[in-house]
Amino acid sequence: EAASRLEDAIRRLPKSEPGAPASRSPGLAPAIGSGLVRGQTSRPVAGRTRAGFGRQIDPEFQTKTLRTGIEIDAPAGAPVLAVGPGRVLFAGWFRGYGQMVIVDHGSGDLSVSGYLDAVHVAAGDSVALGQPIGSVGETGSASGPGLYFEIRHDGKAVDPALWLEK
Repeated sequence: EAASRLEDAIRRLPKSEPGAPASRSPGLAPAIGSGLVRGQTSRPVAGRTRAGFGRQIDPEFQTKTLRTGIEIDAPAGAPVLAVGPGRVLFAGWFRGYGQMVIVDHGSGDLSVSGYLDAVHVAAGDSVALGQPIGSVGETGSASGPGLYFEIRHDGKAVDPALWLEK
């Protein structure tokens, strides 16, 4: 249910044109940044991936779910960094994800950071690569402190593991 609400909210947000740097088309908000690069995108926080992208089987209920992002294990209060330059589209509470920040990086690329303890940016703010956008918390997590993280490319969730630097 939370994933469906997030999908709907992302569809309604103003965004840059897919596949194009900073959009100047009527009706589309200008973006800052030229997009994210597969395999070369900075990590938002140090830590191991505790829950991966894609189809998952819940260990407790044995139900199948589709995870559109990953969870990164990190200590509470650790800074969460912008993975590239961009413009903040959303910063605040989102049911199921807790405190959350969505950044438009241009070229149809968005990053979503959730479960934050604190948010350090506001919608409309420009952010630089490596700028703190929040801090790790557990405001939507059932697994303790960590970061929920998604990358969207041209409107579709992609596996962040393929985009983030090793």
